[in-house]
Amino acid sequence: MDLLDSLRSRETYLERIPKSSTGTLACEKEALGNFDAFSEWKFHVSTQNMLAGLRKFEGRRQENPI
Repeated sequence: MDLLDSLRSRETYLERIPKSSTGTLACEKEALGNFDAFSEWKFHVSTQNMLAGLRKFEGRRQENPI
């Protein structure tokens, strides 16, 4: 399974974390927030728009020539 094949939302991703892992949940939320800030700063798009753009490449493998 490829990363882009998984069409989970942020909410369903966070729901998979056990309720007893409050520290893990806090770290995951912080990481997602940092990624949101990065995508806005670097690419001037929301994370959702960036992921939608990446999904357009589904089924097309691009290999690195190095």
